[in-house]
Amino acid sequence: MRVTMAVAELPTCYGSSCRRLQDTWSNRWIALCVVVAWHATQHVALPLIFDVRFIAWRFFMFLPLAFFVAAAVQRRGSVLRI
Repeated sequence: MRVTMAVAELPTCYGSSCRRLQDTWSNRWIALCVVVAWHATQHVALPLIFDVRFIAWRFFMFLPLAFFVAAAVQRRGSVLRI
């Protein structure tokens, strides 16, 4: 199940959503930062612990990986043209 989530999550976040936000706002960096922040926010509550410090740590821990994935997808281009 985890493999199918990753296969659907990356094209949706960085393929479809980022491209639509770039077209709407006409600024690629703001659109990319919004998509990266949303992707990091999705992974905050994997182990659901109601502690603000832990949630913030999870967000900032995942943020560099989300930026790396975003840069890789932006550089490589999209396989799926939506």
